[in-house]
Amino acid sequence: MRIALMQAEAAPLDPEKNLSAIDAAAAAALDAGAELLLAPELFVTGYVPRSLASWLTPERVAEFPAELSRIAAARGIAVAAGFPAARMDGGFAIAAGLWDRGGAEVLRYEKVHLWGAEERLAFIASDAEPRIAEWNGHRVAFQICYDIEFPEPARALAARGADLLLVPTAIDGESDYVAEVLVRARAGREPPRGGVRRSRALGGCPARRTDRRLRRAEHGGRPGGGRPGPGRARQRSADRGHP
Repeated sequence: MRIALMQAEAAPLDPEKNLSAIDAAAAAALDAGAELLLAPELFVTGYVPRSLASWLTPERVAEFPAELSRIAAARGIAVAAGFPAARMDGGFAIAAGLWDRGGAEVLRYEKVHLWGAEERLAFIASDAEPRIAEWNGHRVAFQICYDIEFPEPARALAARGADLLLVPTAIDGESDYVAEVLVRARAGREPPRGGVRRSRALGGCPARRTDRRLRRAEHGGRPGGGRPGPGRARQRSADRGHP
């Protein structure tokens, strides 16, 4: 199975533009022979938690799953992507979903391990056990960014039979150890047959940069450097990122 890992620049607080970018990436992925496109964490809005804290409303996020479903069905390729989602308690979650090539929702997940004070301004951590779903001959599960830095969730998912772990992220070149060491360690020690697939965002981790750089990034600072390594993708994002 071929999986395309999206590398693109998210427009902060511009879902229409970002969904259009996912649509174009899905078309390109299908042309390249992929069966699944994996887009980064919070790509639909861009990773700007401080700005999202005042921007998010249930009405603004309600149609994101339907739009991602529409892209999958229109392009004929499975799509996995990160987006903010409204919770039953009135808060918001950092979510990821998987839709099959016909547009049917296969799996939804909400991030458990929030990163730093920035994410907590806008989001609430989930306490739900990650689900595993059957798709394309695999048992698929999600983790989102900082989640993968903890070994137990990946180990537990593997023990429950997951063999493909999708990990949309938003980190920068200064955090290469996550993709180069931690993700590979999860795949090696908890060996799902399909492996771990990480879609990577180029942007900063708030707790791994100074407050001054954080504020500049939040207001459209230039993305950091670093080259993508094998088997991962980056969201080149003016809003920067995090785990």
